[in-house]
Amino acid sequence: MKRRNVYLGMTAIVLITIGITFFLNQARGIPVMPALTDLNQIPNHSGFLYGDFNNPLAKPMDVTNNGQFIYVTDPENHQIKMIDNGGIVIHTFGERGLEPGQLQFPYGIDFDNNNNKLYVADLYTGKISMFSDRGEFLGYFAEDLTENFTIDGPGGLRIVDEKLYLTDINSNQILVFNLEEELLLTFGETGTDAGQLIAPNAIAVDSAGNMYVSDTGNSRIQVFDQDGEFVRIITGTGNDGDPIFVNPRGIAIDASNRLFVVDNMTHNVHSMDLEGNPLFTFGRMGQGTNEFFLPNGLFIDNRNTIMLQIRLINELPCIVKLLL
Repeated sequence: MKRRNVYLGMTAIVLITIGITFFLNQARGIPVMPALTDLNQIPNHSGFLYGDFNNPLAKPMDVTNNGQFIYVTDPENHQIKMIDNGGIVIHTFGERGLEPGQLQFPYGIDFDNNNNKLYVADLYTGKISMFSDRGEFLGYFAEDLTENFTIDGPGGLRIVDEKLYLTDINSNQILVFNLEEELLLTFGETGTDAGQLIAPNAIAVDSAGNMYVSDTGNSRIQVFDQDGEFVRIITGTGNDGDPIFVNPRGIAIDASNRLFVVDNMTHNVHSMDLEGNPLFTFGRMGQGTNEFFLPNGLFIDNRNTIMLQIRLINELPCIVKLLL
């Protein structure tokens, strides 16, 4: 009888442990949210991801998500941080240097789920590094185009439909590649006229292949068609008047075809439809819920979660999670 009770007790402990583990894993996961029907509804704040005590974020610039892990570029530490959905830093990779696998100023980042590759743009070296999902260096993307300065200052990058879209902050151009490293399209030139760019920082692509570019130096968003032809300027006011943007950085499109633009210097995020008609603005300078300080990168994953990089006033950098 005593032995049976011991077995029953051990079984109960195992079941309770499994239950607690399951509960914690579920609680730490990001819930899949349906697309909103009210397009004027401001996203709900979900939480902050700081990293951990021994490996905090220092200067988060951009972020992506492969469904299992969150990857953050941290140029102050010359590395990439790999974080689980509960905010725990699982792994870091990269170090300061010019050798393969090393980084100087990692900026734009995105993950190709089809080929299980992470792409990281290094603004200072002009190189785009490829890593496995666990941070193993796999090689450089289109390295010959970095060597001949076709790629000069890679900034924001996004992978959409087997294409890599890249902003070049130094040459004020947009480059489009297939994932076989072939350059398919280049457009843009330095200037303030329609179709010209100054320090383009980020790019988003809609379902028709139109490209939305943060024309940071000109304080505006520009839209180009799939052939790189100029379509329109988005000022955030619904017309071609003076832009409301001061220093637009991160940009993304959600499942409801809403455009989100981070304004770095005004510490907020603007939402509008794809024609540029304003929907709402949220955020202000501060360290509370929906308060930001110098936000930069913006990524919307397939779970309808916004991830936004900020540095808080108390100098605790973090990622803010917002549920659409």
